[in-house]
Amino acid sequence: FYLFYGNKIGKVNMLGSDNVTYLYTTNIGNSVAKGVEMYANLSLVKLVTGSINKIDVRIFNSLAYTHVRYTNAHKENLNLNGKFVEGVPEWNEKVGFEIKSRSITTTIQTTHLSKQFNDANNTVYSSTGATGVVPSYTLFDWSFQWSFLKNYHISGGVNNLTNTKYFSRRINMYPGPGILPGDGRSFYVSVGVRL
Repeated sequence: FYLFYGNKIGKVNMLGSDNVTYLYTTNIGNSVAKGVEMYANLSLVKLVTGSINKIDVRIFNSLAYTHVRYTNAHKENLNLNGKFVEGVPEWNEKVGFEIKSRSITTTIQTTHLSKQFNDANNTVYSSTGATGVVPSYTLFDWSFQWSFLKNYHISGGVNNLTNTKYFSRRINMYPGPGILPGDGRSFYVSVGVRL
C-alpha cells in the first residue's frame, strides 16, 4: 500500500517559556506511508497426508510492515523531515499454532509490535514521561473451545499468558502524564448455547 497524507495533524514536543516541555497539537506537514500486509495459514496435516480427517494442525502468520515518515515538515524552526509519524510501529506480527478436532479447538498466538514514538520529534526520553519512545513488546495468548451435545460449547483462554509488563502508549492528560500500562495476565470463560 501507499498513502499520502497532506498537512497531517500531529504532536510536537515544544519547550515553553517556563523551560518546561509540552506536547503541541498542530499541522506538522505531509506524511507518506508505504508498506505491505500479508496473511498465511497452512495446514500441516494436509501438507503431510494430503487430506484432513479427524484432527488438523495449523500455523498462521499475519504480518504488517509500515514505513511512514514525515516529508516537507517544518514547525517552529524544527526540521521534522524523515521523522517517524507518531503512533505507528514499523512491524506488527501475529504468529499462531492451532490444533482442531471435531469438538475441541485450541490456539496459542504470539503478537509482536516494534517500537514507536508518540511525538513528531521522535523523542527517546523525557523526564515528564509524556513523550518518549514506546518500546517494542511481545505477548502470548492461549484460547480454547469445546463443543458438546451438538448445541453447547465452552470457550475460554488466557490473555498475556506470560504476564509481560509493557505499555502501548503515553498520555499527557489525566491520569498522566506518563505511560498507560498494558493489561496483565487475564482469564476468561464463556458458555454458549445454540437454539
